[in-house]
Amino acid sequence: MRVSWSWQVLLVWAFLIGAASALAGGYWDDAWHTERGRDAFFIAPHIAIYAGITLSGSALGLLLARELLARRWESRAPGPLVWIGVIALGGTLASAPIDNAWHIAFGRDAVLWSPPHMLGIVGAMGLAYVLLLHLREHTAPPVFPALAGGLVVAAAAFAVAEYETDVPQFAAVWYPVVLGFSVAVACGLVRAAWSTQWAATSASLVQTVFLLLVGGLLLALDFDAPLVSLTVVCGLAIDLAARRGLGLAASGATVATGIVLIVLPLRQATGDLGLSVAEVAVAIPATWLACTSGLWLAAGGPRRRFPVLSAVTASLAALLAFVGPAGAHDPGQGDPAGTVNWNATVTDRAAVLNATSGVLCSGSSARFVGRRGGQVVSTVWSGGGCSRSARLTFGVSGRWFTYLEVRTPVGVVESWIPLDAGATSRVSVPARYAYRVAAPGSTRAVKAAAGVLVYGGVLVFLLLLARAAQPMTTGVPTATRR
Repeated sequence: MRVSWSWQVLLVWAFLIGAASALAGGYWDDAWHTERGRDAFFIAPHIAIYAGITLSGSALGLLLARELLARRWESRAPGPLVWIGVIALGGTLASAPIDNAWHIAFGRDAVLWSPPHMLGIVGAMGLAYVLLLHLREHTAPPVFPALAGGLVVAAAAFAVAEYETDVPQFAAVWYPVVLGFSVAVACGLVRAAWSTQWAATSASLVQTVFLLLVGGLLLALDFDAPLVSLTVVCGLAIDLAARRGLGLAASGATVATGIVLIVLPLRQATGDLGLSVAEVAVAIPATWLACTSGLWLAAGGPRRRFPVLSAVTASLAALLAFVGPAGAHDPGQGDPAGTVNWNATVTDRAAVLNATSGVLCSGSSARFVGRRGGQVVSTVWSGGGCSRSARLTFGVSGRWFTYLEVRTPVGVVESWIPLDAGATSRVSVPARYAYRVAAPGSTRAVKAAAGVLVYGGVLVFLLLLARAAQPMTTGVPTATRR
């Protein structure tokens, strides 16, 4: 059905602006947590996120409502996009209260890959993808599919934002694996919905420009900017593989080769990824498997020819539920417990630390701990009374979150500051907040089971998106899908 776009253009632009605001707010929120730590709910990044989701969800809802009314007027059944859009919006909005309940139940879990956070990320990706499918079914200006596809890739690529903002929570070997899986899924979905030869490349280029703009905004606001994503390598590899008619395994190998030969060396040179030779050897087959599984999932999931991939993809998704607690920073979980005056001198990979606080006066023991990407270094303190000093040696270059942990009669109290190893600097942070560490309220087994449940729901939703792009599902003839 051809529909005039004169009245819908504003709604599409409203969605694009709202979705871009939410994603930019996510990077801003990450930088805020990294550099300022504890925050209140009504801070600018949170407002950008939730206002953006509200705007994009409302705009998409109006577009789909118009579609639903048109179908009823013509006595046709509601299309699947209406229900998928409702599910995407519901999942995105529900991720916030679920995340709050998650912290209450399981304590510290301030990591991007926690199931509630991934629910919000995939929900946002789903909203952008529903718009892209809606654009496919109508006559729309070419710029709209490009921008919508770019937002699909941008939402998926946010899964590795912690690595690209130098706050890795887990080992570096996970970076190429998760990058390959998430971008393969996103670019595969974009190609299924947007019938142009260079759909994945175009969408990933839009994502790159978007991240450059976000980085410029954060620098103007005196925050660190994320590294430029190299999703265009994956997008180009997927388009080239499709042009050559390669099979699923060969296409996955093409994307994985681009990640291993281009993305990882550039990331090693421009950042502090710190992959060892042994980790690269593990990452190569794992990245191929992740890319292949992502493309398979984007193609519609289970088929008789790929029973092994069905099991492997489910295992990859469930595995994150068992990775364990985050090994890097925590923006503050627990009740306030005073302040700490920090002073640090960093020389190469060593830091001389001094902390002064009333909390230390009543503490029975204390230590300094550095955390980065699953690595933990610690040292006992020297000094006495209300002041402690120590020398801490870091394992690799990059941003380390350095904690003061104090055991007191009321429990463990923490305070932390970020320090950049590999350079020379002096850091002074007066009156840094301290907090009582919240004890987890449930066992690890319960947390793992809850994680598998949420990740399973995310996988099912991705399959719904992939199936919605198939002609037999949407009712759109193949010949008109341009």
